[in-house]
Order: sequence, then C-alpha cells, then structure tokens
Amino acid sequence: MKFPLINFRQHFFLILIFSVLLVAYYFIFVEPFFPNQNGRLGHDYEMWFPRMLAGVYYFVTNGLSFIPWFTPSCCGGTVIFANPQYLFFSIPQFLNFYFDPIVSIKITIMLFAALGFLGTYLLMRRTFALEKMTAIFAAGLFLFNGFFAYRMIIGHLGYHSFMLLPLISYFLLQPLVKSSFIRELAMSVIAAFLSSYVFYSGGVHLLLPILLAVA
Repeated sequence: MKFPLINFRQHFFLILIFSVLLVAYYFIFVEPFFPNQNGRLGHDYEMWFPRMLAGVYYFVTNGLSFIPWFTPSCCGGTVIFANPQYLFFSIPQFLNFYFDPIVSIKITIMLFAALGFLGTYLLMRRTFALEKMTAIFAAGLFLFNGFFAYRMIIGHLGYHSFMLLPLISYFLLQPLVKSSFIRELAMSVIAAFLSSYVFYSGGVHLLLPILLAVA
C-alpha cells in the first residue's frame, strides 16, 4: 500500500508546485498589464484587436465552414488566410468568438504558459531522464522566460505559440528505445499538428528558430 501513497504524494507535489507557479505568473505578468495602471495595453494590440474583430464578424456571418480568404473590415478590404500575420485559426481568435478581447488574451497567455511548463517538464523528465526536481526547476525557468511574457505584454500576439517549443521537442526527440510503429506515428502526427498551429496562428517568424532548436 505504500507505493500508491508515495506515487500520489509525488503527483500532488508536482501539481501543487505547478499551481503555485502559475498563480505567481498571473500576478506578475498578466494582472498588472491587462490593462495596466493607466488603463492601457501594449501598443501592438492596436493591430491585433481589429484583426480579431474582423475574425469575429466572419465567424458570426459564415461560421467555420468556409475559409476566410478576404475581409472588408480592415484597410478597405484585405486578405486573411493568405496573410501569415492573421490568426483566424488560433486559440486567441477562437476564444474571442465567446469572450471579450482582453479576457481572450489573458486565457491565451495562461494556457500557453501552462503548456510551456508541462512541455519542458516532460522533455526534461522523459526525454533527457533528469531527476524530478531538476525537471521541475527547468520547467519553472522556461515558464518565467522573458521572451514570451514581454512579447505578450507588448502585444506581439503572433508569438504566443513560442511556448509550444518544448512540447514539439518532446514529441520529436524521443529516446532510442524499442517502440511500436503506432506510437511513433502518433508522436510524429502530434508534433506536425503543433508545428502547423505555430504557422497558422501567426507565428511564422518562429518556425526557423524552432527548427534550429529541435535540430
């Protein structure tokens, strides 16, 4: 009976640390800046919010059954799907279908911060076989990286998928052990899906750095 109890304590300890770090992250990087003490946001959101609003108009009119090739809502008419800086097929845009833009951004930041922490922990623990506390420490370091936090504060929304880098690395950099073909195929498909999300969510600038990091 000791082994299940020890296993439960270990998982509880990990979840507790994860929760504490996420709460700290929210009150350091999210709550003070969305909006800030002057009621303002990062300057680049003036570019993203109109695009997200155009996406909402398209969704209300057409739903998700048609690819949004163009929109009349910006610049007297402009392309959507062909522009790599549009993020119609992305988490923040989907959230904006149901929430206001600021709430959508807050949820996006916290969701991808959590994915970054989880991905780094899995990468360190299962791929590089590090000790649990070392993996947690590495995950915490990546969670609080300044690149993601301040890009989001400034308004560089296309970089939100940066936090998927550890997960992509985890699914691609599996140890050289015997594994089933189905498992290897599933890992490759998930990595391809996450990489596609980076591209379609406005993170085209991240593809080369992610490729170099994984290589």
